[in-house]
Amino acid sequence: MNQGTPLDKCFQGTLLLLAPHFDDEVLGCGGLLALLPNKQRIHILFATAGDSLPIATHHAETPKDIGENRKQESIAALNHLGIPSDQLHFLNLPEKRLTAEHELLTRELENVIQSLQPATLLLPFRFDQHPDHLALYSAGRSAAARHAPTATLLEYFVYVNYPLLPRKDIRLYCKPELLHKIDIRTVSAQKAAALNLFISQTTLFYPAQCRPVLSQTLIADYAAGPEYYLQCPPDRHPCILPAGLLQLAQQLQPNLKRIKENLRAHLGKKNQP
Repeated sequence: MNQGTPLDKCFQGTLLLLAPHFDDEVLGCGGLLALLPNKQRIHILFATAGDSLPIATHHAETPKDIGENRKQESIAALNHLGIPSDQLHFLNLPEKRLTAEHELLTRELENVIQSLQPATLLLPFRFDQHPDHLALYSAGRSAAARHAPTATLLEYFVYVNYPLLPRKDIRLYCKPELLHKIDIRTVSAQKAAALNLFISQTTLFYPAQCRPVLSQTLIADYAAGPEYYLQCPPDRHPCILPAGLLQLAQQLQPNLKRIKENLRAHLGKKNQP
């Protein structure tokens, strides 16, 4: 495991972070963003418009201004980490529909990548649980191969808990030699403060919501770190488990989570006076 690599050697030149949703950039990479000394070389692209409710509240009516609220939360959180708003890029594609918008997504990414010519590109993990994350990974790889073939591609982790796997944490199943481990303890308080700026995720913000999307326990876990970044070619399997087993856990976990959330919401309604 690469634990002592200087940040500027591993994350060189213009850096472009591809974020599927508002808050993924801080959850997965907030510590790195805080640690990198030259903020002027960091760019972040948001693929979706933040226009959908989380699973925990999917039966509720979506507030009309939720997308703009979530966008402003990301701008504020990244400002807290030192990233200027003029280095943020917004595609505003529909949330939960990136797979269906693959051609448009790839074309938009190609335009941004061709313009910025990043030396480092951060992508969601290839075995992530969310379809939007997977779609952005695929489109990002394709766009980079065409317009930034020499860029260093690194995958970051947002969803790390895979309850169907014996050791739970998916990062424990990645080949250690392919991982860059970043100690973020010196900026953990800064990352936690940035996450707490996502009011829509940390409070009972939505109608009929029974719990926050991001609990204080989760925030503490994400802020404590370390953060891991996977450096692996697309044609090489990065994990010690067979791809088929990982894909099964990847596909089943969101369905199990949805059933759990529906049950929790049903019991919450049943217990209301």
